[in-house]
Amino acid sequence: MDYEDFLRRERLTPIHPLGCGKFGGVFYIFRLEYGFAAAKIIEKEKYNKLEWKKGLSPFILKYYKFADNRKCNIIVMEYANLKTLNIIAKQPQIPLPSYTLRALMKQILEGMRVFHSAGLIHRDIKPDNILLHSPPGSGRVHVKISDFGFAKQEDNSKTKQTQLVGTLPFMSPELFDEYTIITQKVDMYAIGVIFYRLVTHIYPLLIMMAQLKSIDRPSEIKDDIQWDFLSRLLEFDPIKRISAAEALQHPYFTSPEAIADISKEQQDLASLAAKPESKEDNTITQFDKDPTFIVSESDVKTEEAQQVEKELQDRNMTLEDIKVNLENFQGLKMSKKDIVCINLIVRLKENKENREKAMRNGSIDELIKILSTQPLESIHLIYWDPLSVICEYGDGELRQQLIEKNAFKCVRRTLNTENEEILESSTCIIYQLMRAFLKNEDDGSPNPLYEQLNDDKTLEKLIQIFNTKYQFKQITSNVAFTIAYLHKAIPLQDKLKEPIIKHIKDQIKSDVTCIKIYSPVALALLSESNENHDQILADQFLVDLNSIIQQEWMENYYPNTFLLLHKLFKFGKDETKEQIKKLIDLNRVAQIILHENEDISRGAKEFLNVIDLQFVIECKKEQQKEDVQEREKQKDESQNEHKDLNDQDKEYKRE
Repeated sequence: MDYEDFLRRERLTPIHPLGCGKFGGVFYIFRLEYGFAAAKIIEKEKYNKLEWKKGLSPFILKYYKFADNRKCNIIVMEYANLKTLNIIAKQPQIPLPSYTLRALMKQILEGMRVFHSAGLIHRDIKPDNILLHSPPGSGRVHVKISDFGFAKQEDNSKTKQTQLVGTLPFMSPELFDEYTIITQKVDMYAIGVIFYRLVTHIYPLLIMMAQLKSIDRPSEIKDDIQWDFLSRLLEFDPIKRISAAEALQHPYFTSPEAIADISKEQQDLASLAAKPESKEDNTITQFDKDPTFIVSESDVKTEEAQQVEKELQDRNMTLEDIKVNLENFQGLKMSKKDIVCINLIVRLKENKENREKAMRNGSIDELIKILSTQPLESIHLIYWDPLSVICEYGDGELRQQLIEKNAFKCVRRTLNTENEEILESSTCIIYQLMRAFLKNEDDGSPNPLYEQLNDDKTLEKLIQIFNTKYQFKQITSNVAFTIAYLHKAIPLQDKLKEPIIKHIKDQIKSDVTCIKIYSPVALALLSESNENHDQILADQFLVDLNSIIQQEWMENYYPNTFLLLHKLFKFGKDETKEQIKKLIDLNRVAQIILHENEDISRGAKEFLNVIDLQFVIECKKEQQKEDVQEREKQKDESQNEHKDLNDQDKEYKRE
């Protein structure tokens, strides 16, 4: 598998590999949203969900993103730029100063304390899984506990060991018992082995575990307090072995001698972190102000990686530079192509002048040419993103220029492939372009691209893809959303209406957060034509929407749910409006207006406003109707009164 190509299809720019194994690989990458990071690719059958959603402490690796829509899972996580603890453990010629060793151990134990407080056991603590990171320019190093593939909730019941989990020689003695209780103390033993190895650069056990009852004191450890600390970590009885919280209170860290064992550099770095101006640095934590936690920097980066990192960090290409690079795109390295596109995205987002200049100077023409001629397998999502930026940030005139430059015709070409991996990217591209294009369109106005994409058979191709079964389920969802966006304020064909709307409604129950969040948006655009309402409202759908806003844990889905209800009411017939008033808990909506999140509050307010506005309009209509009836009544009474006077006058004359 081409891992670098795989990453680029997720807008992740690979800089260099950090390691590859039998079941995946890890790469140093860049993504515009969160900068430099590491991306771990894992085969689906080898993936453990506890690997995702960690990052509870500055000494536990943070995770930014999880993608599971391909044959492998991709976890994007904080990048540790100094490799692993092995760079110290395997270097006997570089003995650690006592204060650095103590600070390293203190960081590891603090990270483990937080991890254990969540009721978890790591089960694979070793130097390879303790990363080192130095925030650029900080001079400080943080440990980062990582790789939670074997992690599990602590369970105090005795169970039979069906397989050994962990890595020799970091596995504690109790793991070799057939029936045992696996506790967090297995992690503490592994930390003891790490400590032993950092001091001696060898492992503590060279004979079978079953023959041992204790570990001999190594000659390198002269200090009794240090040996007592290590002995408590390597205690064979897990009940007597100390916990992470207890270890942090050991005299090895708390004695007057330990507290006084601080270098000038540690003290200087702590003082620098404590300065008021450092408050704006989000890499600084409370531990960086405590010299006993501070480890000084030791950089290990290649020159080539530094150059790529610098260009991605600076992002200072001019539009002229970008145009020249686009003209020579074919001859650029893959990393350089990503750098060019990232710079173009940044320039286009900066201001209107840059967007107009890029359209005038030929940069966008060159990009469209690349997208129209490059082999499909070499086109990655990030190459399309500049067009999405113009669609999203540009005015109507710029969007019209994109149409005239046939920017959307080259999208049709990307759909002509049998390769599901490429097709998944292609359908994602057209969906995201459509979403950006419609961001500033007025309610009730049809999609301006509908006619063009219908005439050039793109819509027909999308329908064909929707009706085909794929291994990559995301393809079908991408296409369903795109068809919905194309039909903004336009009725779906009868044969298309039921399957498209049903599929999108089903996605609201999806486990994939982004699909679940954006499904109501697709339905909201379809709701701008009330001819689509019958299918949207089928199967008690309003009851489902009301259920969402009743549950606080689903608050991330509130804004788009309110958007959908807003459109259904605004464009709905009287019967639809009455259903909404009846089935949606408007008192609950009124409560949500007070929500601290602005998007949630605004969505609830706008939905209630359209109902109140409609109510005012209906009241005015009713008032106008009553006024007309009153005037008619007065007119009739006046005419009758006039007739009576005439009759009286005639009677008088006869007399």
